[in-house]
Amino acid sequence: EESLQQLKGELESCRQTQQGQLDRFTMELSHLQEELDNCNAELQDALSQLQQYKCTVDRLNSDLERAHLLHQEVVDEVSQCEDTVRKQDAEIAQLKRRLLDSKEQTATAENNKESLESSLDLYKQKYQACVNKMADLEHTVKNLEEDLKEANNRMYNRDNALTKLRSEMLVVQQELESRCTQVESGEEAIDQLTQELQTTQEE
Repeated sequence: EESLQQLKGELESCRQTQQGQLDRFTMELSHLQEELDNCNAELQDALSQLQQYKCTVDRLNSDLERAHLLHQEVVDEVSQCEDTVRKQDAEIAQLKRRLLDSKEQTATAENNKESLESSLDLYKQKYQACVNKMADLEHTVKNLEEDLKEANNRMYNRDNALTKLRSEMLVVQQELESRCTQVESGEEAIDQLTQELQTTQEE
């Protein structure tokens, strides 16, 4: 009976021990369940965040793809801009060469202008000298024309005087011839009278 009591005691002790272990296991299980629930909640949060991260990654991938496309477009635009810049540089260089040529032509034209202005001044001086000489010649011609007019008048008057003298000489010559005739007639008469006188004296 003592052994039975001892066995009961041990059984009770064992039962109590098992109950304690069971309680402890139950508490641990409850704690583990709580931790599991927490882990599930955290896992759910993690899955939700993962989904958000996935959406974010997808968006970032999409943004990255657009960024790549945009980058390519920018690269293409930069390349076009570089081509444009090279063309503009070539055009600018050509324009600079043309500007330099234009400056040289302008300088040459300016030199030619100065030379032409000098020649023009010389021609103006020569022209003025010719104008002055022509004025002198016109004045001389005018004086010569006046002298010629006076000479013509003098010649006209001289011709008139000569014609008058010739008329007068003709009249004088006619009178002289008439008087010569009269003298000859008188001489003949004298000779005749002289002969008659001599004849009369001889008788």
